[in-house]
This record gives sequence, structure tokens and C-alpha cells, in this order.
Amino acid sequence: MIKKIFKYLMLFVIVNVILLMPFWLEAGESNPTSITSFTLPTLAEGDFIFNPSSGQQVTVINFWASWCKPCRKEVPELNAMQEKYAGQNILFLGINAGEKTNLVQKFVKYTGFEFKILLDSENKVSDVNKIFSLPRTLVISKSGQVLYNDSEPPKDLGFSLK
Repeated sequence: MIKKIFKYLMLFVIVNVILLMPFWLEAGESNPTSITSFTLPTLAEGDFIFNPSSGQQVTVINFWASWCKPCRKEVPELNAMQEKYAGQNILFLGINAGEKTNLVQKFVKYTGFEFKILLDSENKVSDVNKIFSLPRTLVISKSGQVLYNDSEPPKDLGFSLK
């Protein structure tokens, strides 16, 4: 009897996985082609308002969390990129996805993250912009188009400055 119940249960699970797989894959894609305007609190001072189509500057946005090992590993690379492009009208933002302020503060202090840090503690900005995996780095053009979207930072930003 138990074997028969187990057999039917496994069949039910397999059928549901097969039927629902396309929906899971679509929902799990971290592939935005544009990003919405948003306002988030900063770690240091007040709120930060981001309008991607302001036409003012290229923006590099890195979504991260303190529990994410690859996020920790890429901080020096991101800091070096910010230093390399200093004075070239590029805004660098680090958006923490889903954590409390005290964890974010510890992470920033431990890793030496030098970006302006924004707090998306309820994942509202991450969810609306289809950021479902971390880390995630986006490069946004002056017109608001996503030029780069990957789990690793770009090696160079020259493509975004044209």
C-alpha cells in the first residue's frame, strides 16, 4: 500500500514539474531590458531617487547580499572599476537585496564596498526589475536602456560611454 501511494505521489510530482517548468523558467529570468525609476533609502544619508531615463549619466548597478559568496568576491573588482572611471560621469550603485541595515553595515565595513549603498530590504526594486539571482550587475545607458546584465561585472565600460 505504501509503495503504491509513493508511486502515485512521485508520478504527481513529475507531471507537475514538467507542466510548470516553463512558468518557473520565465519567472526566474534575471534579464531586464529596462529598469524602472525607484526611491530607496541609502546606508549613509536619506533616500536616493533613481530615474534611469534622466539622460544625465551612465549607471552601474550591482545587486548583492551579504550571504552571497560571489558578491563578496567581486567587491574589489567593482571598487577598482569605480576608481578607473572616476570623473567620467558614471554613477555606481550597490543595492542590497532583502537584508536588514545592520547586516548591510557589517558587510560594507568588512568588504570595503565603496559604492553608494541602497537598501532594498523588502526586495521591491529587485522584484519589479526581475532580479532573481545574485550577484547581478546592470549597466544602464543615459536613456535608461540596459546595456549589460550579468552575474559578473563587465571587464570594461567603454561600450557604455559611446
